[in-house]
Order: sequence, then C-alpha cells, then structure tokens
Amino acid sequence: MMDPRDGFWQEIFNGELDYPTVRSYIMRKGIVQGLAYRFKVKAAYFNGYSPESADASIYSCTVPS
Repeated sequence: MMDPRDGFWQEIFNGELDYPTVRSYIMRKGIVQGLAYRFKVKAAYFNGYSPESADASIYSCTVPS
C-alpha cells in the first residue's frame, strides 16, 4: 500500500508468512477519510513470486469501523 501522507510503499500483508489460505484482507487502522490509497499485489508460488500488479487507487470515503 502506498500511504498518501508519506508517499512510501509498505507491505501490509504477507500470506506466505502469515496465513497462506487467506484470500482477502481488510485495512481498518490508519486510514484517513478522503485520501486515495494505492495498492498492488504479487503472488508467491513454488517457483517464486509473480510480477507486481499495476497499482489501483482506492478512496476512503468513510472511516471503516
């Protein structure tokens, strides 16, 4: 995720290390209403990692609860 407040990309979930069967993840902390957050993903499999996806912007219209 790229946080618009600092412009840096950070890993928010690593299924390879945490839970390899998880297929979705919900961000609830640190999200600021009205800002656009950018996300990209890559998959880990037995041959290594896939290329990163193109990034997608998602706007937080209300603070998740």
